Amino acid sequence: MKISIRLTLVLALVITQSLLYSQSENKTDCSFLKNCKMVNVSIPIGGYVIINDSIHTEYVKGGKYYIKSKLEWISDCEYNATVIEFTWREFKRPLGEVLNCKIKKVLNDTLYLELKVRDIKKEMKYMLID
Repeated sequence: MKISIRLTLVLALVITQSLLYSQSENKTDCSFLKNCKMVNVSIPIGGYVIINDSIHTEYVKGGKYYIKSKLEWISDCEYNATVIEFTWREFKRPLGEVLNCKIKKVLNDTLYLELKVRDIKKEMKYMLID
């Protein structure tokens, strides 16, 4: 009886360790992010974004205006975007402003991310498009 209890405890420990290890290795694959096109589904004006390696260009108002940023990749799922140029007068950030973007989850073609600028954090949702 003592042997079966010990065996059960050892087995439970091995299973728990295996589950913890597999969950820690289950990371979000963001390798596609350096060259992609996506649409912002979080805000009414929407718009779309094209990322081409180190340049992030967001088009708003049907592509009439844009906001261009230079990217510094921290990891495959995180980057800092420094605003370098924009034509949209309603954009409230100055040139040189740095925004941090972290991809929290990718589910099918939907990206869930967190944007941070200064002390403001915002949860956003984008969908990949062709």
